[in-house]
Order: sequence, then structure tokens, then C-alpha cells
Amino acid sequence: EAVLKLNDDIGLHPSMTGMKRLWDSGHLAIVQGCGYPNPNRSHFTSMEYWHTATPNAVESRGWVGRLADEHWNPPQPATIVNIALRQSLAVQSSRHAPIVFSDPAKFVRAGDPAQEPVYQEVLGHPSASDNKTLSFLRDISKTADSSSAKVRAAVADYRTPVSYGSQSSVSTLSTDLKKVAALIGAGFPTRVYYVNMGGFDTHAGQEGAQRGLLMYVADALEGFQKDLKRMGHSLQILLET
Repeated sequence: EAVLKLNDDIGLHPSMTGMKRLWDSGHLAIVQGCGYPNPNRSHFTSMEYWHTATPNAVESRGWVGRLADEHWNPPQPATIVNIALRQSLAVQSSRHAPIVFSDPAKFVRAGDPAQEPVYQEVLGHPSASDNKTLSFLRDISKTADSSSAKVRAAVADYRTPVSYGSQSSVSTLSTDLKKVAALIGAGFPTRVYYVNMGGFDTHAGQEGAQRGLLMYVADALEGFQKDLKRMGHSLQILLET
């Protein structure tokens, strides 16, 4: 009786009022039945399957990475941005080096400043085609080095009157999507932004925990969509969850 009715067949959890407003305004579509046969019940194996879109098989590249390899070549800096503490398998690519950061203020090169000239000299050398590991590390370093200052400036300077909802110790989705909006507003050439939200592996007090988690998701998505509209980008960007 508390469900937010969308039509005779579909409803939302009562805490997801943000997504209900997106639905009412025509900015939300729901695709049902997403999955794969005989789903694996291991948390970690299932995450690998979802991140690679290759269930019951071994795949080193993620679905975002394969998309980028197929459609955006030659590789360009900042094609993929992954806002997280560590890079997700979903953005693993053969050709593209994603920008990965969580806290923009800490997105800087660590180490002794006196090493900077040597570091720049190393980055200036062409990648060794016969050493894929070294090439990968150098490409990641080049991408981070060329983008970190721009990322810090874009996020620090961003101001918006739009609310993205609240966040908790288990959810930084609202602030992460705001970082995405900041980079979009700064004109980054990025084609795919990838963010994630954890906390759904609940074992106790599930009714209250689920209510809060779904509210964080719905409010953050609504705020992000409103911010895109405010900036004039709402018809240029597809948000998939």
C-alpha cells in the first residue's frame, strides 16, 4: 500500500520519491528483466560478470573499456573518468587509460618535489611496445599528470544551487555525481563517467538500511538530472544505473 505506483505493473520503493519525480517528468525509463541465465551466487564472481558483461567466462576488459576500444580510437586523454578509490574492472581497457580519483584535492603526484624533473623525463619517453605492463603504467601516469590540475580546479570552482540529497558513511553518490557535473561544466572531453555506490550487502536491519540506500540513489539521480538541465546538457547525456 506504500508503493509509489508508476503504472499497473511497476512501482517504486516509497523512499524513492526522487526517481518518481523523474518518471513523472518523462526523464526516466525502466528496462525490466536484466540479468543472465543461472546467476552466480558469489558476490565477487557476480560483480566480475556485471563489470565485464561476460557471464560464465573470463574477460580482462570491462564493458565500458571494450566500448571505448571499439568506438573511440585513436585513444584521447580523459575519454573515461572513474570516480572511485580504485579503478573498477568495468572501465578496464586495452587502449584507454582511465582517469581515476576519489578526492580531487588528493589527486596529485606523491613523492619528493625534487623528483619532478626526472618524473617528467620518464613520462616523455615513448611507451615500450614490447612491455605491455610498463606501457600501461606510463599511460596511466601520463593521463593522471596531464589531468590532475584540471580536475582539481574544475571541482573546486564548481557551484550549483541544485540539491543532490544527503549522503552517509556508505554512500558518496551525491558528491561523486556532483564531481561529474563539475567536469561536464568545465568542458572535459570525457565520453564515459563511471561512479559506484556500495552498502547493499546488508545482513541485519534490512528494512531501514534499504530505505536509506534507495533514497540516496533516487535523490542523487534526480539532483544530477536537474543540474544537467540547468547547464543545458540534459539532452546530450544518458545516465544508466
